[in-house]
Amino acid sequence: MAVPATSAIPPKYEMRAVWLTINWRLDWPSQPATNNTTMQQQQQELCSILDEVKALGLNTVFFQTRIYGEVLYPSEIEPWSRMISGESGRSPGYDVLAFAIDESHRRGLECHAWLITIPAGSSKHVQMQGSKSLPTRHPQLCIKQGSEWYLDPGHPETAQYIASIAQEIAYNYDVDGIHLDYIRYPDKYETFPDGKSYSKYADEGVSLEEWRMENITHIVRTVCDEVKQVDEYIMLSAAPLGRYAPVESQPFTSWTCMGGVSQDAVNWLYEGNIDFVAPMMYYKGEGFTPYLIDWVERIGGEGNIVAGLGAYRLDPKEGKWSLTDIDEQIKATRRMKAQGQAFFR
Repeated sequence: MAVPATSAIPPKYEMRAVWLTINWRLDWPSQPATNNTTMQQQQQELCSILDEVKALGLNTVFFQTRIYGEVLYPSEIEPWSRMISGESGRSPGYDVLAFAIDESHRRGLECHAWLITIPAGSSKHVQMQGSKSLPTRHPQLCIKQGSEWYLDPGHPETAQYIASIAQEIAYNYDVDGIHLDYIRYPDKYETFPDGKSYSKYADEGVSLEEWRMENITHIVRTVCDEVKQVDEYIMLSAAPLGRYAPVESQPFTSWTCMGGVSQDAVNWLYEGNIDFVAPMMYYKGEGFTPYLIDWVERIGGEGNIVAGLGAYRLDPKEGKWSLTDIDEQIKATRRMKAQGQAFFR
């Protein structure tokens, strides 16, 4: 999680966020809470991480709160995550989200509930969840592609289902924001088996691409409506792909927000459905700067961008980037007058 200092003078305010990852216990916790001792160890570990976040000069935590149809708080909609308790549906003995929010605020940090939205888990994960799995509880909303399960963005009830989770959090917790991740079609979108939904629900004359784009936008719009009805001051954000569309210097870039995953994040900002985007810009050099410029120019005064920087790339196994690489990206966001940075992980 080491984030280098930069010689550039920071603006009076910028968001300096970190994604705190619970999936596979990558960041936290080191072990599930199965008794009072391990529960206290979990809490102490999280406090130590938040102390480090504060010491690094960061000010915001995207706290992973929903993963593959499981959550980190007592919910009336979805079961407890096995990542926190060792078993799907079993309580770890405390309200994890409430604890994370309280401890973040105690340190002057914002806490945003980070939700994995569309993926429902692998076949193995779903099998381990048993009757508590999303495909078992709501089979009409789910589609299987290969060995992975997903919510079907094209089903009319999917948007309200995701929105109900966000609304539950907004209603019950003093959260500063709700952060939508994987709010898009899967990577292998060309073979995503939603043909039946398209035939059943798409208006006549609307192409598959147009229909999919509107489906994702409708989900974001619905989440916004439900959350803002509860508390208009909760910030809503999303983590789109790092490249919105091909840029002039790289016209053949294929894996972009608009290049198949149906993620028109710029339009979400124009419509006022989200307060800022944190695109996952885990590249450097020509893979980073032209796309940062593109995001800033497209958004202009209509919204905000918090550039997602790949701090994990500093790991020799993940890219062996130098501190200078991240330092230059921080400086670039400030030169471009972006709202800030978010570091993964």
